[in-house]
Amino acid sequence: MSRLMIFVCVCVAASSALVISQSVFSDAPQAHMLLRSRRANSFLEELKPASMERECVEEDCDFEEAREIFQTREATLEFWTVYTDGNQCQSNMCVHGECV
Repeated sequence: MSRLMIFVCVCVAASSALVISQSVFSDAPQAHMLLRSRRANSFLEELKPASMERECVEEDCDFEEAREIFQTREATLEFWTVYTDGNQCQSNMCVHGECV
């Protein structure tokens, strides 16, 4: 009877280890989604102070980069709403597919 219990315990442990190992590893496409995307940085660019021209005009910036530039949440949000959604006060200069 004790051998049967030991055998059952070993089988349960082996099957649970197999199930756990399946949930730990991801397939390649899912793993690549977690990796950080490569940025077009020049030599030691991360050490330079934040620049509006470099961060948000030459390349698309995210909210964190804009926050580094403007330093305050209010100024960042004021910039971010126009940057992501456009200036809603400007009239649309395109009429019937032709822009003037």
